[in-house]
Amino acid sequence: MKQLFAGLLLLSCNLSYAGISISIITPEANQPSDSTLSVQASVQSTYEITSVTASVIDHQQALSFESIDNWFVGSLSLAGLPKGVPLQLIVTAKDYLNNQQSDTVTIIYAPPPTVVIDLPLDWTNAYPSLPLKATCYGAGPCILNISYLSLSQNFTNSIDTVVTIQNNYTTEPTPITFTATDQWGQSSYATRQIFFNNNPYLKEIYSGVGKIFDFNYNKVLIVNDDTGKIADLTTHGSSIFTGTHYYYQNGTGGELTPYGVIYGPSIYTKGFELNNDSIYTFGSASNIWSPVSTSGQYATWVNATGDINNPYALYFRNLLTHTDTLIYTIGDVDKIGENNVASNGVVVFVNNNSDISKYQNGVTVPIINDDYLSYPVTDGKNIVYTATNTNSDNSVYLYDGTSQTALGDDGSSNPFYTMNDKYIAYTAQDGSGNQQAWIRDSAGNKSQVSFFGSDSYVQGLATNGDVMFMNNATRYLARKGILQPLNLGRETGLVVYRDSSWYIIEGRYLYKLLVDAFVTINDGNWNNPSTWQNNVVPPSNADVIVENNVTLSSNETCNTLKVVSPGSVIVLTGFNLTVLH
Repeated sequence: MKQLFAGLLLLSCNLSYAGISISIITPEANQPSDSTLSVQASVQSTYEITSVTASVIDHQQALSFESIDNWFVGSLSLAGLPKGVPLQLIVTAKDYLNNQQSDTVTIIYAPPPTVVIDLPLDWTNAYPSLPLKATCYGAGPCILNISYLSLSQNFTNSIDTVVTIQNNYTTEPTPITFTATDQWGQSSYATRQIFFNNNPYLKEIYSGVGKIFDFNYNKVLIVNDDTGKIADLTTHGSSIFTGTHYYYQNGTGGELTPYGVIYGPSIYTKGFELNNDSIYTFGSASNIWSPVSTSGQYATWVNATGDINNPYALYFRNLLTHTDTLIYTIGDVDKIGENNVASNGVVVFVNNNSDISKYQNGVTVPIINDDYLSYPVTDGKNIVYTATNTNSDNSVYLYDGTSQTALGDDGSSNPFYTMNDKYIAYTAQDGSGNQQAWIRDSAGNKSQVSFFGSDSYVQGLATNGDVMFMNNATRYLARKGILQPLNLGRETGLVVYRDSSWYIIEGRYLYKLLVDAFVTINDGNWNNPSTWQNNVVPPSNADVIVENNVTLSSNETCNTLKVVSPGSVIVLTGFNLTVLH
C-alpha cells in the first residue's frame, strides 16, 4: 500500500509541475470523419504555449490559436490512412519550458458514402421496364435504397436489376432517388429524372444522353449539364459545344437555327450562337435580359441599356451575317419577351404605349393602336395578338395589314395561338364560357374544333389545317373536315410539327406521333374490318397498333407494329407477318 501511494503522489506532482491542461473539444469519440478532420482543443497552461499539434499515425498538423473561443483549431488530412477502423487522434500541447501534455480520442476515417449511377440515364422513360444499376462506395458496407413514387427497395452495396412500374406516372418527370447509408448512419444520395409514358401512338425516333430541348431542320438539340450537342438525324453527325457560355434558362436550352443553335441568354450573361461550328457572342455581359426568339435566319433579343427612362433595348440579329440592329428601347420590364420574328425578317413587338409596332427592312413603325395589346405573333404578313379592355377581358384579334378582325374572346391570362400562311389556330370562349380550340382559314372562315364541357388549349397547327389541342390532360388532334377529334392519349412532353409530321419531345427522347395509325377495337381476324377502328383493314404501308387479340390467317405486311398488353398477334401456321420498320 505504501509503495502504490508513493507512485500516485509522484505522478500527481509531475502533472502539477507541467502546468498544462488539455482537452479535445472536437471530434467526439468514435466520430466518423471524411478526408479532412476538423480539430478543436482547449488548452490551459501556467507558461506560454509554444505549439499545439494534432496527429493520427504519421499525419501531423499544427493547430493555431483562435481568439473567439480561446481554442486551438486546425484541419488534419487523413488521406491515405486506413478507412473504417478505429484510429487514435493525439493532440499535444508544449509550453515555453518544453513541458508537454496530450489528450487522445478515438476517431473513424469514414468519408460519407458516394453513389455512382450507371442506369437509368437521366430523363429515361420507365415504360415498359426500368433498368437499375448503381454502386455505393464508402469505408465499409452500405445500404443502397431506391425510391420512386410508391417504389422503395433496399440493396446491399450495389443494384443491378430491372423493375416494372405499374402505371405509376405523373404528368411531369419525377426524380428516382438512390440513397446510400453506411454503418455510422452517414448518408448521401443521387437522383435521375424519369417519367412513365406508355402511349401506343409514340414511335421512338431518337434517344440520347441528356435532355432534348428542340427538334428542327431534322436535327436534335440535347443538353447534358453544361455540354450541348446537336445531332443530325440525316447524316448521323453531331456538333458539341461546352463551357460556361452555355446557360440553362427556365427549362429552355436554346433554339436550333439553319446554321446551328442560338442559346442563352439569361440575366447577367452574354448571348451565344453556334454557327457552322464557330462560336459568336452578342450583347453586353451582365446586360442580357430575355431569351432569344428565332425564325429561319433571324432572331430577336433584349439587352439592358443603363438608361433609367428606357432601360431595355430590343435587338434584331441576322444569323447569316452575325450583325445586330437596335429596333426599339423599352421602358416596361413586363414587355420583355412580347416580341416575335418571322422567317422573312419582320419583327412585331409591344411598344411603350402598350400598342404594337413592326420592324421591317431597317424601319420601325407603330401599326396597331387599341386597348392594352400583348403577345403579338406574325407570319411576316398577318399579326395575331391579344387586346385587353378596361374590364380586363381578353380578345384575340387578327391584323391583316389594313384592318383588325376579332377572332374571339379569350378568358386565359396567357393565351396561345399559332399561324402559318393559310391558317390561324387559337383559343376562344364558347357560349358557356369554356375555352375551345378554333381555326380560321385564309378565306376568313372560322370553325370551332373542340367541343368539350371544360377548357381546351391549342398546342400546334399543321400546314394542312389540322389542330393539336389539349383537354383535361389528354391530347387530341382535330383533323380538317372531321368533327370527331382523335384521342392521342395523355398530354405529355412538347409537341412540334415538322415536315408534315407531328413529334413529341420528352426527356431524352424524340417520338413521332403515329396519328395515321390503324388501331384495333375488337378481338378478331386481321382481315375483318370490324377488328379495326373506322372499319378499315390496314394497308401494307400502315402503322399498326394492336390492343386486342388479333389472328392472322393470311400473309400480311405493315410499316410498324406496336402490341399493347393485353393485346396479342397470333400468326397461324403457314402464314407470315412482315414488319418493315
